[in-house]
Amino acid sequence: MKQYLLFFALLMVQGHIMAQVTEVTYKRALRSADISTEIKNKYGDSGIKLLQEQEKALDQLKYTLLFNNTEALFFIDAVTLGLKSEIENNSYWQLVKREKENKYYYNRPNKQLTYQTLFFGEALNIISSPNELEWKITTESKSIGGFLCYRAVLRKGHNLLGFGEESTIEAWFTPQIPVPYGPKQLEGLPGLIMEAQLATATYYVSKINSNTTAKISPLEKRNEITRTQQVNALLEFKRDVLNRGK
Repeated sequence: MKQYLLFFALLMVQGHIMAQVTEVTYKRALRSADISTEIKNKYGDSGIKLLQEQEKALDQLKYTLLFNNTEALFFIDAVTLGLKSEIENNSYWQLVKREKENKYYYNRPNKQLTYQTLFFGEALNIISSPNELEWKITTESKSIGGFLCYRAVLRKGHNLLGFGEESTIEAWFTPQIPVPYGPKQLEGLPGLIMEAQLATATYYVSKINSNTTAKISPLEKRNEITRTQQVNALLEFKRDVLNRGK
């Protein structure tokens, strides 16, 4: 069913993308095949059970990307947040509590990316410039929901996303929707990211709506730091923790 929804969306998106807001729904899944053996060896059956609970929780989680030709906004789905009274004590709500503080706003004319989050308990806007991530675009292709997609591998910028250089981060993007947006802080490819693999998690498009009435609003004003300052602060914190442990 997901494939058909995306296929029909292709016919609509291409004709309207420049003029109005398009709404993309992403879902998130654990790459359990990559981590289950390691968890089994470290934590036994209890670790596998926890992994399965996390998978069920993530299956309910949805994210929204709103975009037009000049700006984009990525955030956890509003309906997801509205469920909190029913699921406050389970794994699902624990994920929601972490994710609800994070929003990502991309302004192309101003050449600015803004990541809104809680950083060491302080509500901040973390500012960076587009195209700080360096991608290697391959010739490998596949169809995702009727869209022709190409595989890209991140070559530089792992630390800006919170990952080590040894982590493999890849994305499948479609030039048929020629905007440089994707989930979270992933950006800079010549087409919408339809699927992204970040360490142990995968983000993938489940729905595209080019007739949405949703509006894109800039993020609220907060104290600002640069993404480089954020990364350096995290590195300093890790060094302090290691030194205290000696």
